[in-house]
Amino acid sequence: MSKALVWFATRLLFMSQIGDEEALFEETVVLLRAQSESAAQKKALKLGEAEAHSYQNVDGETVHWVFKEVLDLIQLDTASIEDGTEVYHHFLTAAEVDQVRESLKAGSLA
Repeated sequence: MSKALVWFATRLLFMSQIGDEEALFEETVVLLRAQSESAAQKKALKLGEAEAHSYQNVDGETVHWVFKEVLDLIQLDTASIEDGTEVYHHFLTAAEVDQVRESLKAGSLA
């Protein structure tokens, strides 16, 4: 009998590079199902690697998006995903909260 699939949330890190410009990073949270944490880790790596791509931007420059790493992987304590289901959590110190706020302000479009 095979083991039941459980939900995991994973944080994936990508890097965008255009020529010699400073790199831009993107963090995404992705849900996946697997039978174990090791299977989920392998699946997360495959998902990240499959997202790597390149394209021409409006200035004619080649933009390369590269998968860098799996930042985190947690098993969710739920059998189904519904409205209001927590899909990721991470504990922060007060100093880390301030850093997050500042980084969000710096990247804000407002």
